[in-house]
Amino acid sequence: MNKAVLLCLVVAVLSVLVVARPGRGPVVAQADQAAIISRNATKTLPTVKPFDYKKWLEERKKTPAPSRRPGFWAGFGGSNGKFRNVAKKPVLYLYHPKNNTKISVELPVAKGDKLGTIYPAFNVKGKKAWNVVSNGDRVSIGNRKYSYLFWEKSINTTTHFKSGKVRFQHAFKGADSEQFLEAALTRFGFNEREKDDFITFWLPMLQSNEVNAVKFDARARVKCEKKAVIKPKPKQHIYLFMYFKAAPKGNRLWRKANKWQRTLKLHKKVNRKNNQFVAVEWGGVAL
Repeated sequence: MNKAVLLCLVVAVLSVLVVARPGRGPVVAQADQAAIISRNATKTLPTVKPFDYKKWLEERKKTPAPSRRPGFWAGFGGSNGKFRNVAKKPVLYLYHPKNNTKISVELPVAKGDKLGTIYPAFNVKGKKAWNVVSNGDRVSIGNRKYSYLFWEKSINTTTHFKSGKVRFQHAFKGADSEQFLEAALTRFGFNEREKDDFITFWLPMLQSNEVNAVKFDARARVKCEKKAVIKPKPKQHIYLFMYFKAAPKGNRLWRKANKWQRTLKLHKKVNRKNNQFVAVEWGGVAL
């Protein structure tokens, strides 16, 4: 046999072995390969919607990343985390620039929650509401002037904190309670009178704890507390609800107790509006 022919046969056998070796799949004829390539070329790829960066950025601003939010998680609760708490001294101040302006206030009550002490008593038949008249920095019902409207409410915290945990934003020593409250209330836009009422009510409870853990809700985001419905609508409605508990010994909250000056700055500072209809509402609950 001619050497050239023999060499061609050897090359052909080797090429077949290389193409058909294990792991490479079956040998496909060139004509079949061309048909496959042609068929794939005619397929239309699915259209990919372009990424809307502006929309994504807007959504991101509305819902801040967890790493940006101040705070740290801690559990609360009795057996199985189920218990009721009393929303202590929710009060509402109404400041209208014009005297003798009629104002109506109605309290939203979540399902399962119960109102406790009310002062003054509701004066709207069939509703959990008051009709009052503005009178300087107070309100009047008949001939009686009131500094604020007051109520207490029994709430089921496990309904509103389903995880059984609260994201506490601040930790501070009981001995620092007065200093902490003064700084916090200034940041949230409280005047001197409102600070006095808030601090004198909560200070004894906070000072009795070695270390306190606190969460402020300044936007009525938690379901158990919603803003009072006021008509006419105030130009500014300052709202602050405080959740707190004594931090257990050894809890990591103790290590945060000296950083409250820094964590308070993460709250947006409230600039109070002057010579306009302003409502200030505050309350709290010990978890």
